[in-house]
Amino acid sequence: DLGGGGLIVNGREREALTLTSIEEFQVQPLFDYDARLAAYVDIANIPHTASAVGERNRQVRQAAIRQSEIVRERTAGYEPGVEYPADNYLGETLLQTAKLIAADIGVRGIAVGTGGYDTHAGQRDGDYHEFLLQTVGDAVAAFYADLVAHGIADRVLLLVFSEFGRRPEENGDAGTDHGYGSVMFAVGDSVRGGVYGEHPSLDESRLVLDGNVDVTVDFRSVYATVLGRFLGADPAPVLGGEFDMLGFL
Repeated sequence: DLGGGGLIVNGREREALTLTSIEEFQVQPLFDYDARLAAYVDIANIPHTASAVGERNRQVRQAAIRQSEIVRERTAGYEPGVEYPADNYLGETLLQTAKLIAADIGVRGIAVGTGGYDTHAGQRDGDYHEFLLQTVGDAVAAFYADLVAHGIADRVLLLVFSEFGRRPEENGDAGTDHGYGSVMFAVGDSVRGGVYGEHPSLDESRLVLDGNVDVTVDFRSVYATVLGRFLGADPAPVLGGEFDMLGFL
C-alpha cells in the first residue's frame, strides 16, 4: 500500500504493508548507519515478556527490517524506461509501484492513493480541474509506458477510481459536492476497451437522491471480474456474495 488505503489489499491472513516510499522504508539513523542498524536489530530480538502488545510490536518491527532489506535490495538497480512527469506526486508513487512490480517479490496487489480532488469550491479557478485530470493522465501514461519498456505490462491491471462521485450541478461556491455515481477506468494489455454499463443520464427524471447521477454498475462486479478473470481467485469469499462478471476482461 503506497498511501492508497490498506483495507483494499488486506486479507484474512495478511495485512497490507504501508510505505511512504521505498527509500524511506528502513531504519533512519542520522549517522553511523551500520552500527545503529545492528543495535536496532539486537533490541528487536529481545522478547517483550511484560506486554502482549509490546511483543506484537516487536514482531512487526522484526518483520519490517527483513522486508526492508528484501525490497531495497531487489529494487536498487531499477531504471525507469520512460521519463515520469515532474512535480507529480501520483507519478512519483506509480514509479515506486513499477519498481515493486519489476522486483518480482510476490506482490499481488498495490493500492496507490493521491488527494486534492475534493473540489467543493473554485473547481475551475486557474483551470484547476483540468490540471487535476492532466495530473492523473500524465502519471498513468508514464506508468503504463514504463511497464511496457520493461516487458511486464501484460502482468499488470490498473484500476483508476475515486472514493466517491460528484454531483453534476455546480454548487454556490463554483465547485461540486459529493455525489453518488462515479466512474472507474481499467488500464492494461488484457482490457477490452469500451464503456461497460449504461451511460449515466443527466436528464432530471433520471437523477437520484436529490440530483445525483445514478449508479448503473455495481462496483463489486468490477472487483469480481478482476478477482476471477485476472487474479484467478474466487470472488465470493472476498466480496461476501456472487456478483455479475463484466466484459472488460
